Amino acid sequence: MERNSIFAKTSKGKTAINNKDRSLSIDARRILIMVNGARTTGELLDQFSGFTDVATHLQGLLDDDLIVDIRSAGGKAAALPADPSQHVPVTPLDDALRQRLEREIIEFMGPMGILICEEAWPRVTTLDEALEVLSSQLDTPEQARKFRLSVLKAG
Repeated sequence: MERNSIFAKTSKGKTAINNKDRSLSIDARRILIMVNGARTTGELLDQFSGFTDVATHLQGLLDDDLIVDIRSAGGKAAALPADPSQHVPVTPLDDALRQRLEREIIEFMGPMGILICEEAWPRVTTLDEALEVLSSQLDTPEQARKFRLSVLKAG
């Protein structure tokens, strides 16, 4: 596996996150959440350095069709999700964006959303990562989709 490989979640991968698939290990789930169609294998290796065997988990996610190497798909947009609620340009998180995300998740979850955000902030650096982590806490894929769309429309 090359350090410059870039992976995107498949629809099966998004479903596994949204449905909180229990067959995934905690580490595999965390890596799957961080796969965003922009982050390289090298960045994932650096981010999880010393915590888990990223290459083994990525290979398992590939084998289970939860992610796809977008370079082997010709690097075409077809490898990326067609639903705009599922693909977000890489946007760094700032305080205003965090506040907007908190307001939106509270609308969907109530006060528990505050705790979810406090737990998520140290682990995420972009809007896409935050949307993946926060939407994965919602009860249904439909709620997750509506949450994502709500955040993206508010911006």
